[in-house]
Amino acid sequence: MAHFGVRLSLLLILSISMPTLADDAKKETPNPDAGKYVVVGNLVGEIVKIEKDTLTVRQTTYTLQRPNNPGRGGRGRPAMGRPKAVYHDYLVKLTPGGLVRLRKLDPKRDDQGKIVPYTAEELKELRQPLGVPGYKGEFGDLKIDHIVEVRVVTERGTKMEPNQKNVLADRITILGTDNNSANNKVDRNR
Repeated sequence: MAHFGVRLSLLLILSISMPTLADDAKKETPNPDAGKYVVVGNLVGEIVKIEKDTLTVRQTTYTLQRPNNPGRGGRGRPAMGRPKAVYHDYLVKLTPGGLVRLRKLDPKRDDQGKIVPYTAEELKELRQPLGVPGYKGEFGDLKIDHIVEVRVVTERGTKMEPNQKNVLADRITILGTDNNSANNKVDRNR
């Protein structure tokens, strides 16, 4: 009988608090156009070109090339192909109200250049809006050679073609930088 009383009190507490939680969820909508778009998927790649309001994101996949000699690879193993990089470039445009997010914050520095920690208020402000991963960023934070995750969306009621190269994004998250790119090569002959 005691279990029934506990269950009844929990049910009563939940029924009273649910409308309040639902009201809070309505207030924290990060994108007012959220109902206008449907999420298609994610695209991870490297930024290779930035124009005034669009990005070119290059996604690299690797396939095995067939060897010239289809014979055996020695010791009874079949011959393996060599990996070949295949590049797919996508033109990404951010939707109105779209977000740019940072996976990790850059260190904060004081006037003398020393690293200082962020305050709790600063971190709370940088994490807004609630429910979105990462920290607040701007379109100007995007640079060539950044590795980004693009959340691809399409307008509700429209279909996306399988090989479509122009895509809409409602969120771009900067994951890091490509340290092996041609722009970041170190001249070792100096």
